[in-house]
Amino acid sequence: MRLHVSAYIARRTEILDFQREGLGLNVKPLAIATPTGAQFSMSVSIGLINKAPHPNAARIFLSWLLSREGQSLYAKTLGQNSRRLDVNDGPQDMRPNPNEKLPPSVNQEVNIHSVNRAKDIAKEVLG
Repeated sequence: MRLHVSAYIARRTEILDFQREGLGLNVKPLAIATPTGAQFSMSVSIGLINKAPHPNAARIFLSWLLSREGQSLYAKTLGQNSRRLDVNDGPQDMRPNPNEKLPPSVNQEVNIHSVNRAKDIAKEVLG
């Protein structure tokens, strides 16, 4: 049995929104090249629903979203990098090195202790 755990990390665009309001001026996104940044790197999941009313429309959308054009727009709009190596429209300082083997994502059962510890710290700090 595999357990999927989700952790929320503020997106770069959210950090910039807060900073425009004068909050979190010393907060910076985790660099993907650091062990912690790689472990907590954000990912997005998308899938098809079984027996959807218009399954071909969903397939066409997914095909476009995963295309170079779709990933380019995604990167520009959300201020995140695409995993596609031919899309360079995300933040340059956060771009992953395609030759570097990254540790597994935090969203795996093996890392549940780290996620639970982070939740405990957040509850302690935020009350």
